[in-house]
Amino acid sequence: MPKSPDSPAHERRPNKAFSQHFDSRVAAPTFFYRALGFASAADAYVQTYGEEADLYMTFFLLGRSFELALKSVLSAKGVAPQVLASRKLGHNLEALIHECNIHSIEIVDPTVPDSKWGLSSLNEAYSEKELEYQERGRVGGPHPALLRQLVHFALHQAYVRALGADARSRPLARGTGARAFTLEWRSLYA
Repeated sequence: MPKSPDSPAHERRPNKAFSQHFDSRVAAPTFFYRALGFASAADAYVQTYGEEADLYMTFFLLGRSFELALKSVLSAKGVAPQVLASRKLGHNLEALIHECNIHSIEIVDPTVPDSKWGLSSLNEAYSEKELEYQERGRVGGPHPALLRQLVHFALHQAYVRALGADARSRPLARGTGARAFTLEWRSLYA
């Protein structure tokens, strides 16, 4: 027979994964590795489905990776995770980029053409949950290869700031999404 909601077995326990984010020093690397995981998932998805890959899925995975990379660098700068989770920033990529600019963090790869337009279009679909629910049936954004390049640049910035490391001097261990952090991903998005 199930226990009542008042019984000790139904006590609400703090989510360890969430509670660890109250310290920016812990949140920054956690956000980084999650960003790396979403980039790896996007790469695996594109590799598996090739030209048949769904644009919504690709944009969602890369958008989430980009969001988490932004949050990683901001956490490394001391922005509290509670602020990053606020309605003001939350899933709003443009607001997160603006916050990076306020903290003098170059997070958008300046070599990517039309990145401002591309990220604005992606942000509209991403922050309004269009990539998840596909209610409007249309989405715009940069070519997936250009978006992946933006994600790669943001991941590098997060790696340097969140882990205090230079990507050339401290390679990632196998099994940590290292492939997503190398340039090997380029051939997948050709």
